[in-house]
Amino acid sequence: MVQDASRIINIVSIFLWMRVNNMTTVIGILRAGGDTRFSLFLDGFIIWIVGVPMAFLGAFVFHFPVYFVYLCAMSEEVAKWILGINRYFSRKWINNLTMHVEGLDAGVAPLE
Repeated sequence: MVQDASRIINIVSIFLWMRVNNMTTVIGILRAGGDTRFSLFLDGFIIWIVGVPMAFLGAFVFHFPVYFVYLCAMSEEVAKWILGINRYFSRKWINNLTMHVEGLDAGVAPLE
């Protein structure tokens, strides 16, 4: 039991950098750039497309020990990392989030 916990902690420490990178990319860059649909896909759907099926296969089909099942669930982070980095370098996430207001010049305060 303690050996399993030690192995899970080792897996967590191996994937921690990837999880933090995913948080920075999805929340800090993509959402801030206005790419909320792709962020929703990465955060909301990848877990159901990759993470849950892989954990199910590992637990109930292949009968892996708990630390290998956790490793299978971490495949979600790998998928998010690959897709997130590709989206970042494609620069498709950059959207102009400002509005142009007629009669308002840049740097001039509106008259009241």
